[in-house]
Order: sequence, then structure tokens, then C-alpha cells
Amino acid sequence: MRNTILLLFLLIPCLLHGQEIDLLIKGGHVIDPKNQIDSKMDIAIVNGKITQVASDIPVKGAKLVVDAIAVF
Repeated sequence: MRNTILLLFLLIPCLLHGQEIDLLIKGGHVIDPKNQIDSKMDIAIVNGKITQVASDIPVKGAKLVVDAIAVF
């Protein structure tokens, strides 16, 4: 059972990586107290839900990329 959980944990990023990102917001300042994030991050959105928050999400496969720095 423990090995199955570990395997699923390792496969989830691979499955998410295969998803096409509907909207990718690059370089915004993310403040998320629950996850202790307060820094410049990228946000990937698929089907209206945040699927990934990371410091550098590749733009390949994203339908729409928005540079948060350029948005006023």
C-alpha cells in the first residue's frame, strides 16, 4: 500500500505535465499564507482551476501566456 501511494505521488507531476495549460500567468507576486508562499511565481490554470504554482513553468503547451509584470 505504501509503495502504491509513493508511486502515485511520483506520477502526479508527470500526469499534470501532460495537460495543456489554458492560461499561464508568468512572474506575478503570489501571496499564499496557507502554503507559505510570498514571492514571484508562475501560475498554471487548466479548466478554470489552478493546477500548478512554481517559480518557472515552461510556456510550451500553454494556450495563452500572460506576463503579470506587464499587466497594470
